[in-house]
Amino acid sequence: MKKTGFFFSMLLLLLVTSGHTFRSEFDIADITFYGLSFPAKKEAIIRKFGEGRKIPTSYECGFYSEEQPNGPYYQFSYKNFNFIGSDKEDFMLENVRFDATGKVTLMYRKELLNGFTTKAQFVNIFGQNVENLFENNLNGNTILLRSEKNDDGIMFTFEHGKLSKMQYWSPC
Repeated sequence: MKKTGFFFSMLLLLLVTSGHTFRSEFDIADITFYGLSFPAKKEAIIRKFGEGRKIPTSYECGFYSEEQPNGPYYQFSYKNFNFIGSDKEDFMLENVRFDATGKVTLMYRKELLNGFTTKAQFVNIFGQNVENLFENNLNGNTILLRSEKNDDGIMFTFEHGKLSKMQYWSPC
């Protein structure tokens, strides 16, 4: 897990420092997942999705690293998504794998995001700056959106022109 966490941390650091992110009106608080806002209470997640598989984490850096005072952190893992948090603080939606049938969805403000969402629709929702991020990105498929008022953000990945993944991101 530590090697994987380190790899993703380095990949994210490269992504952030290479101009594939921008601060905007985007706000994680405007995301809802099946009616849950974030951060979400552990009890609300369990009521909505069931207990889930509890997986300990050992991230080396970021808001959910081993060094943070509200740990230890763990994930509640489900088929296409997971949450991260601890018994001392609320949970964030950490990863979503969108399916090709469009059944796994999240809302950003009043806009539906799912496996049918195209890059063009995504740009229409989040603004023209997002299109520039795609064009400037090394692979043209992954971007990080950050809020002007927070340090964390959300990475969105597209495969074959459709939204495939969402990942929570926090700086090291």
